[in-house]
Amino acid sequence: MREIIISQEPIELYKLLKFENMVASGGEAKYVISKGQVIVNGKVETRKRKKIFSGDIIEFGKDNIRIKAKYGFGDVLYFINLSCLSTVLPPPELLSHSHNALHNDKLSK
Repeated sequence: MREIIISQEPIELYKLLKFENMVASGGEAKYVISKGQVIVNGKVETRKRKKIFSGDIIEFGKDNIRIKAKYGFGDVLYFINLSCLSTVLPPPELLSHSHNALHNDKLSK
C-alpha cells in the first residue's frame, strides 16, 4: 500500500485520483467514481466530492493508497481541547501575535 502525504485536508476524492495520476483527468475521475469503481475505507464510494482525510484508505484498480496529512507545528493547535490550551502552547515569543492574545487570555482566566 502506497502512502500519500497531503499538505491540507480534506481533499475531494476526484481531485485525489487526478493529482495522484490514478486517472488521466478530473472528468475520468468523476466517471469512475460515479460508476462505483472506487472504494474508500472498504466501502464503494460514488460521491465525487467525498471529503478525504488523513487515515482514509482509497482503492481503485490495482492502486491502494493510505492518506496521511502533513501538519506544521501550528496546525496541532486545532486538535487540542481549548480548556488545556495554555498548558500546551509553546513560549509566547514563538507564537504569532494572534496566538499570543489567545495565550494571554487563557492565562488571565
